[in-house]
Amino acid sequence: MDANTLLKKYCIDEDHLPNQAGMNVVQIRAIDTEYYEAIENRRKVEKERHLLWLSGFDLPLRLNNTRLKILIALLGSETDHWVGKKIGLFVGASQNYGEVERCLMIHIQPIDQSIPPVGQVRRSQLQGGQQWPPQQAAPPAAAALPAKPDTAPIGADTAAEICAALEERNKSWDDLRLHLATAGFGELIAGKLPPDCPAAILPAARTYVRDLPRSKPKPDPAKFKQMWAPPPEVVDRQTGEVINPAAGLKPAGAAPAKPEDDIPF
Repeated sequence: MDANTLLKKYCIDEDHLPNQAGMNVVQIRAIDTEYYEAIENRRKVEKERHLLWLSGFDLPLRLNNTRLKILIALLGSETDHWVGKKIGLFVGASQNYGEVERCLMIHIQPIDQSIPPVGQVRRSQLQGGQQWPPQQAAPPAAAALPAKPDTAPIGADTAAEICAALEERNKSWDDLRLHLATAGFGELIAGKLPPDCPAAILPAARTYVRDLPRSKPKPDPAKFKQMWAPPPEVVDRQTGEVINPAAGLKPAGAAPAKPEDDIPF
């Protein structure tokens, strides 16, 4: 018997995922806070840790700050709305004291809520001779999540609507950019103007804006589009040379359809 199988675990980790090579769609059934005693500076202190309970799993997922920020970006800050929602878990890698280790990660992309969730692989399900954790991937991940995030730019119209909604709530694009960076979208938006940011940020941006109270009248989105408009062509009268051509820039597309809720993007 492998002594590693006797180790007591209090939360799920990467070994509990049935699909070790791809996405695992799981459903949230509860969120809880647990209080425990620890020794610090030779004194007993009470601490707390936050736990996410998932359907089909006997143990909870421990929520550190990184996981919490991703969940807030995906599902909003109101935890009562998380119950019943589905998220994606996968086996990733992290660096700890110079060593690269396997770890369980929450995917930053929203999950199709119609996909059935997976359940924990248990030792009783393994056939004779199989190892724990299972070495073969269960269902392929392709059906659960696109291989790449939506990299199509959101365009000037949608970006202007976002900026107008932010200003209506006394916030700016810089506030949203900081929120997106902490939620794992930093590389997707680095060095980009709002219209050039990928559509993958829209669910997180929508959740961020929806949770903010309105504090002033909504401005005309057109004023933001003017900020990003290409400069007019300047032609040298002597040579006929175009000094700052606007050629090659894509014209703004048609205005997006209005959704049913009050967030117009």
